[in-house]
Amino acid sequence: MKRLLASAIVLCALLSAAPVAACVPGGFMDPVVYWTQAVKTDSLLGVCPSGDWSGIEVTLYDLCAMPVAGKEVVLTLADGRVCDSPVTAITDMYGHAHVVVKLGLNSSAGTARVGSAYSLTCMGLTIRTGTASLVSPDYNCNQSVDALDFSFFALDWLPAAYAARSDFNDDKVVDALDFSIFALHWLHSN
Repeated sequence: MKRLLASAIVLCALLSAAPVAACVPGGFMDPVVYWTQAVKTDSLLGVCPSGDWSGIEVTLYDLCAMPVAGKEVVLTLADGRVCDSPVTAITDMYGHAHVVVKLGLNSSAGTARVGSAYSLTCMGLTIRTGTASLVSPDYNCNQSVDALDFSFFALDWLPAAYAARSDFNDDKVVDALDFSIFALHWLHSN
């Protein structure tokens, strides 16, 4: 009877244990993705050559709920006026990556914002797609916020026509608040 009871306990333990072979890698379980320091939720992002404005935080777990470590996460912005896209980061041992967006925008041709579709991928799998409007104090994509960029900002200062590319705080006017944001990024470079 003791032998039968012991066998039943072992059989129950084996049946209730999660089979390791049932976990097949090849996807992600509910990735955590969010933009940091966005001007206005995920719809208006500020980018700077030094990477100190908007970025994207990603945490990845495989289908077994284990962190995906040591993998490249790629952020691609589709608009051709975005300099140095794509941007990459490597996940740490916890499956976390901070994608630093060190970009400038070639917005010297007009006063509108750069609107771009973006995609975030890892291991060939798409994690997230979306669209965002981008603003940057680096207007000419030279990877530095310098005097030439200031000349673009000065042209947009309190104009008769709204210049969205220099409205860094999205209050629909280019004013002293926008200048203070521009000044925070003065002489930043990649």
